[in-house]
Amino acid sequence: MTNDRSISAEDVMALMMAELENVTIVGENSNGSYSDIYTKRLPNKWLITLSNQRYLSTDNKNYEGIGTPVDIEVKNMLENYTSKNDKVLNKTFELMKEGDIN
Repeated sequence: MTNDRSISAEDVMALMMAELENVTIVGENSNGSYSDIYTKRLPNKWLITLSNQRYLSTDNKNYEGIGTPVDIEVKNMLENYTSKNDKVLNKTFELMKEGDIN
């Protein structure tokens, strides 16, 4: 399960797991912020950060800024959280019950 708040290590995990045949990603694309950050303090005391890595899928696609694509798209809205009705979680349980995913 991913959404646009799946950042950094979660992005990388989703990218790796998406390559496996027995994995189904449900939700929304991850955030697309894969790289670790290189931080440098400038002489004038400003702080700069740079993405200093590239993560590619096995077919050399770069999902930086796009996020790892999902197999089954399901979106939650704010009211889903406030009403404790998580559509992504419910869809995942439904797929597990039907035997479509493990």
